[in-house]
Amino acid sequence: MRQILKVLLLVLSFSIPASAEMKIFPKWELKKCPEQTFACYDFSTTQKILKIDLDMQLKLEKLSLLEISVSSLQDANGKLKKVVELYQNSVNSLEKRLQEKQLVLEKTTKDLIAAEKASVWKALPWIIVAVVVVSAGTFYLGYSLR
Repeated sequence: MRQILKVLLLVLSFSIPASAEMKIFPKWELKKCPEQTFACYDFSTTQKILKIDLDMQLKLEKLSLLEISVSSLQDANGKLKKVVELYQNSVNSLEKRLQEKQLVLEKTTKDLIAAEKASVWKALPWIIVAVVVVSAGTFYLGYSLR
């Protein structure tokens, strides 16, 4: 395959017009034949040109692979952004529920403290005293009225 590319490059290099401006490859020599003018390179220059061409082809292949990698990385980045957004929404939702549960817990704790303050067991001595006084008063009133 590389041999074919080398031969193809040689053939194409001969068919390039003489007025073309060379930026990477060295300038060629013009050879005139009776009917046409050809651009020619010596053997060492042709080898250098083929080497440059092969290097460029390899770099183009690497470039296409990198473009594929970049596009797949961009897709992965988009998916990760969506995951982060879902994660943040979950965190926000859980924080809101935690605050709601905290408010319910505080209210329940206050109600429990209020219930303990109003407990029957704390007022039990006073209830016993009231029952004894009423019973004694009833007994005395009943005994005195008879």
